[in-house]
Amino acid sequence: RSLEIRARGVSDKNRYVKSFKINGSAVDRAFVTTEEILAGGVWEFEMSPTPERSRRPEAPYSMSAKR
Repeated sequence: RSLEIRARGVSDKNRYVKSFKINGSAVDRAFVTTEEILAGGVWEFEMSPTPERSRRPEAPYSMSAKR
């Protein structure tokens, strides 16, 4: 398996993640799982010059109230 990482618009100025997709599906969390890494595929990051503060991504299990 292979993992291809694309970061559209990345530069010294555009260093913040605006959006993230795994194999074309939007991801609205601030982490990836071991399973997603091992599965490979294509990860697409759209970069921005400012942090995305309006989004409230899901917390990882270790930081959630679910544990």
